[in-house]
Amino acid sequence: MTSRRYARSVMMFVNKERRKVILGGIILSSVLMTLRSVSLKDQTAETLSLPGLRSFMQQGERIGIPFLIQPKLKCNQESERSTVITVLSKTSNLPQREAIRQTWGCSKMQKKYNFSVFFVIGTVTDASSLKNEVFLYGDIIQVDIPESYYNLVEKTIAAFKWVTELCFEPRFFFKMDDDVYFDLEFLKVIQNTYLSDDVIHGKCVYGVPPYRYLDAEGDKFKVSLDQYPFNTYPPYCGGPGYFMTSHTANKMYLMMKTARSFKFEDVYVGMVAYLLQISVETIDTFVYEQINNTGPLQKVKVNGFRVVHGLTPDDVHYLWDSRHMEYNDRHA
Repeated sequence: MTSRRYARSVMMFVNKERRKVILGGIILSSVLMTLRSVSLKDQTAETLSLPGLRSFMQQGERIGIPFLIQPKLKCNQESERSTVITVLSKTSNLPQREAIRQTWGCSKMQKKYNFSVFFVIGTVTDASSLKNEVFLYGDIIQVDIPESYYNLVEKTIAAFKWVTELCFEPRFFFKMDDDVYFDLEFLKVIQNTYLSDDVIHGKCVYGVPPYRYLDAEGDKFKVSLDQYPFNTYPPYCGGPGYFMTSHTANKMYLMMKTARSFKFEDVYVGMVAYLLQISVETIDTFVYEQINNTGPLQKVKVNGFRVVHGLTPDDVHYLWDSRHMEYNDRHA
């Protein structure tokens, strides 16, 4: 009897300890999950300031990256069109470029809406297919730098260089990605409205902190304190599309020539603007992010937006055809 009582007491003790272990494990897991899901509090990060960013960004004169291919028609041969659009693209993204050339960026629309389009690309090992594209269209700007996500900054700097040194006649400068649809009617608004210098327009964000999560090791979006020592980014406009006057682009490029690079091109442009005290102003319904679309685009979602981002070439054609059908119906 005594032995049974003892055995029962032992089992109760074991079960109690087991519950403690399980409960402790749950608590520990919860703590670890919380730590993984919450950004590191950058106690050593500096508060963003103009003097601090100026010191951080300062470097010697940038070694200019040469253009390997330049457009056949320079801007001064394009009837002094008022707007130049540079589209960042990968060498392999021919379908994306063709979609733009066949829709909102076709030669007929360029003449009608008084703008020019150039595609900024990098280098790849096999570029044999590029020769035919260059011969047919003459709208390629190839920079002597390998294709890479982190080289988007160098492509962007090359676009600003192109506008500053070789395409300075247009009044307005747009930068876009190659997976967008652009509402050309917006160009009429810009071209017929006074647009002041020292302002960048787009879908902009303010006071965004760097991505510094505990479980983000290897994540391309993670930024260490060495890469960026401040607690927030300067205001910046998202990379899918932003615009400014060519005069502003010129000022930006002159600063870029001595400003150290960064891993994200849109943030980098915001840094340079911050150094120059150039304003960053968001425009309502300017960029719509089309993400994980599994069916035909819903017109109600993109109606009124000037730039629709994250599209396949088929999506670009769909939007172009549907919007032009609506336009023709309204003006029939």
